Amino acid sequence: MNIQLRYAAFKDLYKKLQFYSNLIDQKNYSEINSKKYREKIKSLINNVQYEITNIDSQAATSGINLENSSITYKDLRQCRIEDPDVSILFQEIQKISLNIFRVSTSIAADYIYNIEIDNNINPEWILPTSTFKIVSESVRDILGDDVQIIQDFLKCDPDNTINIDYLFINILMTSDRINETLENWQSVSDINIQNRYSILEQALSAHKEGKFFLSVSTLIPQVEGIIRDIIENNGRNADFGGMSDDEIRKAIESLKDAWTNNHRNTSLLILLDNIFEMVSRLYVDDRQISSYDGLYRHGICHGRLTNFGTVKNSLKLILILDRLICLYDKQ
Repeated sequence: MNIQLRYAAFKDLYKKLQFYSNLIDQKNYSEINSKKYREKIKSLINNVQYEITNIDSQAATSGINLENSSITYKDLRQCRIEDPDVSILFQEIQKISLNIFRVSTSIAADYIYNIEIDNNINPEWILPTSTFKIVSESVRDILGDDVQIIQDFLKCDPDNTINIDYLFINILMTSDRINETLENWQSVSDINIQNRYSILEQALSAHKEGKFFLSVSTLIPQVEGIIRDIIENNGRNADFGGMSDDEIRKAIESLKDAWTNNHRNTSLLILLDNIFEMVSRLYVDDRQISSYDGLYRHGICHGRLTNFGTVKNSLKLILILDRLICLYDKQ
């Protein structure tokens, strides 16, 4: 990793920590005015300063000028992913920022829904649900979040010359996020999800190893299985054929009804709207289309298709399952 980029990344982390340090005594942020946060922030500042001092020493020995005005936010973001020292510290800082500045569930749902619709992400993709990180707009430029990552990507590609697949495959759905997604699934107490957890765990392990035929084959029947679980768990008939748009729409409507009847906060219902077409596409045989990606439930499960083992298909199924499980957990 470029020493100038590492230096800029650690300085950026230091700036964030100083921001917290200045906030901690303000009355309007009394929720972080605790020994726990004080000690954590102090420890992180010491760690970041240690890294900066080491880089300063290396640069002085090698005669390197550490100031580089050409480093962009995109460069910093990539450094947070690829440099293990930066990544570990950034994740710890982000945990603090999300605890302090996390927006309400309804606001988060609105953000996710509008980003998917306004940027033509849906129905080809849906955003992560359980791991999507959003902070209040007043501190977004300082702290950063997934909204900013997406906005920066779209600003760099106003003419849509870069396929939206790149955003999901190379930027959003990192190995760390997939691990976090799996941890969130493991924390769901419902017995139906726990009975499926070993299946999901092995499928995501296969995905991380690049074994996409295995991950797709394993995950695609779990989508229908979890939908049936949710419907049956709420005392409804889950005996739908799974072949037509009407049947899938009835299943999604059953999910909405179950949510409405069992949860006061219906703001998350909009997240089911964007999942309908993605789920229904799993049951549509459109092999005659030149851009067909092989993600056809019956063709895969009955051994008729051989082109379905791609990172894109695997990630799409992970995202569908994440939304279903996340909403199931919040009933």
